[in-house]
Amino acid sequence: MTNDITLAQTLDGATLDSFLLYLEDMPNTAKTYKSCIKRFKLWLKDQPDAQQPTTNTVRRYKEDLTKRGYKPNTVHLYMVAIKQWFKWLESIGKYPQHCPVRQVGQGQP
Repeated sequence: MTNDITLAQTLDGATLDSFLLYLEDMPNTAKTYKSCIKRFKLWLKDQPDAQQPTTNTVRRYKEDLTKRGYKPNTVHLYMVAIKQWFKWLESIGKYPQHCPVRQVGQGQP
């Protein structure tokens, strides 16, 4: 049995709310990140590695955003939001693996 924390446990509403409180001095950023993270969560539900996202998971998401016609600046914004989310989870010990966005790149701003 593993002690790994699954994404379902880290993306619950209380944890997302805590992340948004962490960003309370930046209300516009918090609102944008919340929207980006919620969309990522919705997309993630249909993925085979939904419980433990990897760099490949995030890479597929980035490709999906591009295929759906999102502009490069928007894709970049989504990648930044997701990266900050995972970095924060990692910093508080809620996501023990490396941040899956680090090796994907954030796209061109």
